[in-house]
Amino acid sequence: MIDTAIRGIVFDLDGVLIQSAPSHAAAFEQVFAQYGIHDFEYAPYAGWRTSEVIADVLARHGYSVSAEAMAEMAPTHDAVEPSPGGPVDDTTRERLRALGYAD
Repeated sequence: MIDTAIRGIVFDLDGVLIQSAPSHAAAFEQVFAQYGIHDFEYAPYAGWRTSEVIADVLARHGYSVSAEAMAEMAPTHDAVEPSPGGPVDDTTRERLRALGYAD
């Protein structure tokens, strides 16, 4: 039997419904600034796992980082707040409002 109370299912795919690249870039910039790295560009790393981005960028800048240190950096990346207004684009926000799911 189909549950008629379900009004919809939304699958969030980065870059489709949620424009998360600016938030990810800001988070990585904050992590790398601690190492004096200020030339980070997020675009080549879009879609990579956080730990892989951190390992690659630090290695490219001559750092050797233990797995334990990298494990401590990932939460720093994840703790950065999205930009004001959130990363949801206007069209998606309007569709969610129409469904009764957005402010």
